[in-house]
Parts: sequence; structure tokens; C-alpha cells
Amino acid sequence: MGRPASITYEQVAAVAESLVAEGKRASWRAVRERIGSGTPYLVQEHLRTWELARPKPGAAALELSPAFLAALNAEVERQRAAALGNVQADLREQQERSVDLSNYAKSMESDRDQLQAQVETVTSERDRLEGELRAVRAEIERLKAEVAGASQAVETARIELAKVQLQAERLPGIEKELNELRRENRELLQRATIAETRLEERRSPKGEKKPSP
Repeated sequence: MGRPASITYEQVAAVAESLVAEGKRASWRAVRERIGSGTPYLVQEHLRTWELARPKPGAAALELSPAFLAALNAEVERQRAAALGNVQADLREQQERSVDLSNYAKSMESDRDQLQAQVETVTSERDRLEGELRAVRAEIERLKAEVAGASQAVETARIELAKVQLQAERLPGIEKELNELRRENRELLQRATIAETRLEERRSPKGEKKPSP
């Protein structure tokens, strides 16, 4: 944007006199619009000087020397330059602050992106660990079931072994009983044979011998 063109006191005073001659009010807006340039501050300063130098109605005209007007003009220019310098300094400061804020915002965005990446990494690692934990828990439950089954099998085997041991302990007594039964069986057979022989003898006539087989 171009810098507004500088205007002089003489331009402002001439336009103000022209407006008054036309019966119009010499406001700073009207003067600035008629000139077509100049800052509002500078137009107001020149217009204030013109109003001070202009004779009041019903009062004697105040004659100002050219030296005084020149000095007054110089002071107005100095004040304008000082005010413009302050405005420019403030503008530079605001621009520097704007740059600093922009850099800070970029830095914050970079930090935010880094934190977001770290959060995504931590979330992914958490999900992986949770999956591993579920797998470990499932394996623990499977092993518990196997241990329970093995314990049951061990208990069953222990009971069967106890039965076998009990039978093994009874085996000598059973064998003794079996031998006793065999002996008794032989005795019964012998008795039966003797009884059969006697029965045959009784059935045969006296003196008749049973033919030998």
C-alpha cells in the first residue's frame, strides 16, 4: 500500500477559505476530500492552525508574521513526523510480534504433530500388549484344564493301583484256598470211587467176581 501524499498548510488553508466562501463548513473531512490526499491527522493539524490564524467574526483581524507562521508550520510538521514515527515504530513492533506469534504457532503445531504420533505409537503398543495378555491368559486356562485332567487321570490310576495292590496282597490266601479246594476235590473223587466200588460189590452175587476190565 502506497504512503499517503504529504500536504502543506497552504493547501489546507486555501481549501478551507474556498469552502467558507462557498458557505460551507470547513471540516477536516471536507478539506481532505477536496484536496484528495493527506492523512486525517495532518489535515486536522493544518486546519487547526488555519482556524487559529483566521480572524474571528466581530474581532479585529489578527496579523501573524510570516516568521511565526513558518515556525508554527515547522512545529506542526515536527509533531506530525514524531507521531508518524511512533505509529511506524508501533507497526514494526506489531509486525515483529505477529511474526513471533506465527513462529510460535508453527512450533506448537509441530509439537502437536509429534505428540499425536507418540500417542498413536503408544496406543498401538498398548493394543499389541493387550493382545499378548489375552493370549497368555488363554494359554494359562488351557494349561489349568490340562492339569485338572492330568490330576484326575493320576487319581484314577492311583485308585486302580490300590485295587491291584489289594488283589496282590490277597493272592497268597486265594492260592492257599485253591490248593485246599483241589485237595478236597481229590478226596471227594477218592471217596466217590470207593463208594462206587462198594456199591458194585453189593449188587453182584456172592462169590461172583466182577470181571476185570
